[in-house]
Amino acid sequence: MFHCALTGKKLDYLKANPQVCFTVGRQSGQVRRHAERDPCHVDNDSVICYGGARIIENLEEPKRALDTFNRCFQLDAEEISPKDASKCYAVEINITEMTGRQDREGKRTYWRYSFEKAAVLRGSAQE
Repeated sequence: MFHCALTGKKLDYLKANPQVCFTVGRQSGQVRRHAERDPCHVDNDSVICYGGARIIENLEEPKRALDTFNRCFQLDAEEISPKDASKCYAVEINITEMTGRQDREGKRTYWRYSFEKAAVLRGSAQE
């Protein structure tokens, strides 16, 4: 879930096509020195999530979502007023599939998970 303005290109695109994806990445080490022609390497993880977005337009649902979002960052955050909640939309993403990659010591592992089929496919590749 994320929040956004009441107007703009993001909303225009979501209304035209609610199918979305987003990426989350994490570097879990330091970039290693390498020989002159070898590629540099850093241990890392990345995930791409695919799904459908739904713009939450009624007042109570975005208020509840924004309160939950704020409490992720500040446990004792005050509730958002209905007036403030009415100044933005919340967008819910229903994730249907995730793909990922993990790099450790030059070894790559790929995975895919489909929530619709509840199937996990795993594979590895060396570089």
